[in-house]
Amino acid sequence: MLENLIKFFVYETKGHITKIQLIKFLYLADIYSVKWTGKQLTELDWYYYKHGPCHEDIDTVL
Repeated sequence: MLENLIKFFVYETKGHITKIQLIKFLYLADIYSVKWTGKQLTELDWYYYKHGPCHEDIDTVL
């Protein structure tokens, strides 16, 4: 699911998206999914770093 979400955000922005923006969109997608359905879209265990949410698996997928 993570790869599909990344592709979706890249296609929707026509490639004009930074890595930080992508990470924040993924985090927001998970937050709203939990709010509406009770479960995350991705299986990432988010943690906060200097500039917001982060996870190592995103670098691997990119």
